[in-house]
This record gives sequence, structure tokens and C-alpha cells, in this order.
Amino acid sequence: MDRVFSFPRPRPRGLLGRRFDMDEQLVLLGGIVLAVGLLAGLPGIPLKILGCLGAAGTCIYVTMVPYKGRTFLRWYEIRRTHRRLLRDGRLLYKSTAPLAGRRRDGTPVPVEQPVGVPASLEWITAKTAYGDIAVLLQPTESMFVACIEVEGAKNFGGLDGADKEALISAYEYLL
Repeated sequence: MDRVFSFPRPRPRGLLGRRFDMDEQLVLLGGIVLAVGLLAGLPGIPLKILGCLGAAGTCIYVTMVPYKGRTFLRWYEIRRTHRRLLRDGRLLYKSTAPLAGRRRDGTPVPVEQPVGVPASLEWITAKTAYGDIAVLLQPTESMFVACIEVEGAKNFGGLDGADKEALISAYEYLL
């Protein structure tokens, strides 16, 4: 049976309908107000035309012209949020495993799971002739995943094409 996806009805997001978000509509409205203000305040017809077209054109460019797949206004919010997360340090994850140590009886100290990873997962490392692999057991899903870092292997970049393929096929055989 084919999957059926039902999407909700699109609702208007602002005064001009569902095409523009509210911040885009405010920029367009601000451009119109600025253009009318420049029409009233500038002396001479050529300056009025240039001022009106410049203000309205800039606001239309910011809200409607695509730049790298999105408009400039949408990129502005993405960049602002990303900078704030970098500044706060919430975007960066640093594992506490290297600093955890061991107990007196030799058992490792438990380390917290990273944010977003369920607690039911179990990580196992296995040493092989080709390096370490990590196996992730997921008991709730009744499956396991093996994570291999071939590109991070020692001198992997210095190997020729045949040796790289042989190393990758050895990992495939291991799995």
C-alpha cells in the first residue's frame, strides 16, 4: 500500500496572504513609507524619483530576490541565530569521555549521552586489524549500526586508488 501524506491547509501568515512572512511584510511596508517620505521631503523631481525607486527597490530586493536559494531577509535571520548559538556555546558539543577516568576497581566512569541521543542506546567499540570500529546497539529498534571511519584511518589519503578500495572492501568484509 502506498503511503499517504496529508498536509494541513495553508493559512495566511500575514496581511498580504500566505506568500510573505510578517517580517517580510513589515520590510515592504517600511520601504513604502520611506519612499513616500522621500517623495515629500526631497527637493526636485529627479531626486524624488531616485529616492523613491532606491528605497522601494532595496526593500523589494531584500524580500523577493533569491540569494543562494533564499531571500536576503531569510538569510539574515539564519545568520543571526547561528552567530548567537556560537557565541553562547550551545551549538558546540564537547565530549566528557576523555576526562571521565576510571574508578578504583578499574571500571570506567559512566559518561552522559549527548543531547538528542536516547538513553536506550549502547555503544560498543571493537578492535580489528584495520583499526577500531564503533557498534551502536539499539534495543528498542531491534537493530545495530556499525560506524566506520575509513577516511580518518592513518595515511588513508596517501594510499593509491587500489589500496583505498582494498581497505574499504576489508571493512565491508568485516561487517
